[in-house]
Amino acid sequence: MLESRTSQIKVRYDMESNKTPLASETSRAIIVGAGPSGMATAVALKKLGVDALLLDENSQFAHSWKQHYQSLKLNSVSRLSGLPYMKMPTSFPRYPSRDQVISYLEDYAKAFALKPHWGEKVTRIEREGNVWNVRTNVGVYRTANVILAMGACRTPKIPQIPGADSFSGTVFHSQEFKSGAAFRGQRVLVVGAGNSAGDIAMDLLEHKAKPSISIRNPVYITPLDLFNVLPAHVTSLLLGKLSIAVADLIGSITLRLVVGDLSKYGIIRPKKGPLRALIEDQRVPMFDRGILRVIKSGELTVRPGIHSINGAQVIFTDGTNQEFEAIIYATGYAASLSSLLVSNAGNLNAAGIPTTDNNRLEAGLYFVGFRESTRGFLNDINLHARWVAKEIAAQ
Repeated sequence: MLESRTSQIKVRYDMESNKTPLASETSRAIIVGAGPSGMATAVALKKLGVDALLLDENSQFAHSWKQHYQSLKLNSVSRLSGLPYMKMPTSFPRYPSRDQVISYLEDYAKAFALKPHWGEKVTRIEREGNVWNVRTNVGVYRTANVILAMGACRTPKIPQIPGADSFSGTVFHSQEFKSGAAFRGQRVLVVGAGNSAGDIAMDLLEHKAKPSISIRNPVYITPLDLFNVLPAHVTSLLLGKLSIAVADLIGSITLRLVVGDLSKYGIIRPKKGPLRALIEDQRVPMFDRGILRVIKSGELTVRPGIHSINGAQVIFTDGTNQEFEAIIYATGYAASLSSLLVSNAGNLNAAGIPTTDNNRLEAGLYFVGFRESTRGFLNDINLHARWVAKEIAAQ
């Protein structure tokens, strides 16, 4: 008899007869995804004596970080960005590089002897009574607790633009971008208003390309270090302790003083305050790693949204146009959870992220690492993983 909240049975079926169970093992929880969120949750559960099964469709730790562009750096302070029970090395700089974060994640997995079931892709998660059926390419798991921890960056989003198929140059999503070295001397249009767009534009400039950046929506650009001293990450933590109205008032006044009016450069300030935009719309400000300097100097031209494309020519919403040899869409990702959580699809927003404010959608179904906050991504994962672990351990 299945004890719904204390055991989990995994059944591997004979692929031909679909009748004979080939193997089984027990666990109280299944974690989907062995990235930072899944690793943190597995360790937090382990520390509380809860056995968990960690599944991942890939074959290595830090897989997503290894796919990112080479110049990527963490936007949060290293000393405040560790996962549960293991801080980042004190030798790390304030903002660790991509390779340093990869090194930390690999060391983290080794320190806590994490052993995921690699190559197992989850295809469907459904509730049956008091348990969850988790179907993978290998078989079916039945468990009392499922933690989705594969992150929101699953499916690249590319806008539908009239004439896009006629573009005569190179076009791809930022997911495929590695370095600006391949674009030396080329006119490149970066599309997007997030930190990936800003980083890629700066990378292209450093490699002697000729980039422009298309920013369709209003966006906040904020110093990475306020007055070159106080990290934006720390400032956000402090403001996060205040009410949204007060925090937005302080934040807006500070940005007006430090950054000024950027409308003459084509950058419009959002109507919502920075904290409200982050919480309600998941709109993270673009951190200034030198991008304001190159925009103001004219090295990087800001363009509005794209109206249409005709061959090599891109026509913008203000009626201007320019020819480009490459377009890079840094337009974000969708979580795409509706295909997994068919019965819960109505509880997901347009980006495929759970609409719940906490980390639980319903009994036994948890989420870690899907929302932006003032605490910084890895620090947020740390806190959420511990919360979920305590919830499950208390059952």
